[in-house]
Amino acid sequence: MKTLVTYLLPVIFSLLVSTLAIGQSSKSCGSCQKPVSSNSQVGDYCPHCNVRWGYENTTSTTTSNYNYDNSDYNANYSSYEEFDFALSAYVNSSANLRAYASKSALIWVVVPKYESIKVIGKSGDWYHVNYYEGGALVPRTGYIHKTLIKF
Repeated sequence: MKTLVTYLLPVIFSLLVSTLAIGQSSKSCGSCQKPVSSNSQVGDYCPHCNVRWGYENTTSTTTSNYNYDNSDYNANYSSYEEFDFALSAYVNSSANLRAYASKSALIWVVVPKYESIKVIGKSGDWYHVNYYEGGALVPRTGYIHKTLIKF
């Protein structure tokens, strides 16, 4: 009897561990299908495509539906203009809010279509904007290309 228990105990333990491992599912982004942290929750951003979890079907990064030059960055910072007051505007399609005025800049957040923004400055073909995401008290500040903004 003791030999049977010593033989079955490791087998039962390994079956239990493999069942638990199969029961745990790894998480992947609903938009790009790449794996993400198992601690990710709805509302977090995918580190690969920057789409919010749980919002995969409502927001997307913009593709090349507008045309602008990547060399904007160097030319535009010399011609930066800050406005005396913020202008209310909205985005006419989903827009990437970028760290600086260039297509190659890091994307802070994707601003959904028809979302309100405050324009606080201009740098060449880019507007410097404040975006109050989800009614936040502190805005995200970044740049959106002029073709995506309507006043």
